[in-house]
Amino acid sequence: MMQERSPASFLSPYLNMKSGFFLQNLRLGLCLVLFLPLWAAAQQPNINPVPNNQKPPKDETLLRVKTEGALPDEATVVKVRTQLVVVPFTVTDRRNRYVNDLKLEDLQVFENGQKQDIASLGRTTEAPLALALLVDFSGSMLGRLALARRTAVQFLEKVLRLKDDQAALIVFQQDVVLAAPLTHDVAALKQSLAEVDYRLPSPVGQIMPFDTSNKAAGTALHAALYLAVDDVLARTTVPNARRVIVLLTDGYDGEGSVQLREAIDRAWRSGVSVYPIGITSPTEETAKDVNREALERLASATGGRVFYPRHDREFANAFTQIEEDLRQQYVLTYFPTGAKDDAFHTLKIEIPQRTDLQTHHRLGFYAAGDEKPVKE
Repeated sequence: MMQERSPASFLSPYLNMKSGFFLQNLRLGLCLVLFLPLWAAAQQPNINPVPNNQKPPKDETLLRVKTEGALPDEATVVKVRTQLVVVPFTVTDRRNRYVNDLKLEDLQVFENGQKQDIASLGRTTEAPLALALLVDFSGSMLGRLALARRTAVQFLEKVLRLKDDQAALIVFQQDVVLAAPLTHDVAALKQSLAEVDYRLPSPVGQIMPFDTSNKAAGTALHAALYLAVDDVLARTTVPNARRVIVLLTDGYDGEGSVQLREAIDRAWRSGVSVYPIGITSPTEETAKDVNREALERLASATGGRVFYPRHDREFANAFTQIEEDLRQQYVLTYFPTGAKDDAFHTLKIEIPQRTDLQTHHRLGFYAAGDEKPVKE
């Protein structure tokens, strides 16, 4: 019967070897094992690692740079921990025509009144789009809903052209309903828009943050905007997507749980532009049936534009104009020199040599993801 041997017994012949040749090589091997890590560490740059339990900042830009003394084909990826501010904007002349020939040296950008160095200037024609279509189904809109459906579908068919483009459908009265989540499927969006009559009012798909037991009459416009940003657009998984809301409404909010300034605040925090289409019954002849003040404030604050179609042709033209606006956008970036103080920072883009041009962009941004409310 073979006697069982311990693991150490397999090593004993080697441990008992007295060969000078073996000991010499053993010492050499141990020296290499101990010395090589120290030598390699001495060659590395002095970088303080981030502890495992510390989360990296939200905004990290990767820059590929040549390191001093590196071979010509060598490069090192360096993480620059700073907030890169991205500002989509459009430029029009006095006749409301788009201006597409601007260069970086034509522009100046100011943050809180201080001039910043522009890092880059590009176009957004190939940037993916995350769009929320918000439709007011209150009584004042009933006369235009059939036209709204038809022209909205035509708009979606044109604007969802890239494979990563997505759109969602949100409808609201005194309730807010997510009729279709973000999708590239225009047919699904069309079907949801056609069937939405039968979903309101309904708890199915309801995403309201306020007390749903309160059935007081009133249109929850501001809540719909708030939720479109927080519960839909802010959750898109498409990287670097432009976030846009197209809003069909008369502009009046009667529900009151969310204020307009709060809805604008959420749009600022998530970089969302709002394009309102102020519509009402086609039989009305006065401008008092549309809350122009609220809609214009919403558009100008977020970098969108507002439209007031009266006739069917003007309604379709409003969607065409929005599609064109999204195709004609510039994107400006810069690294801010101001402090990250969790406060709201104003933005202003100027074109000093062409004062006849008008820029359209959001009024500002938050320097960090703090939850402080906007004060008026």
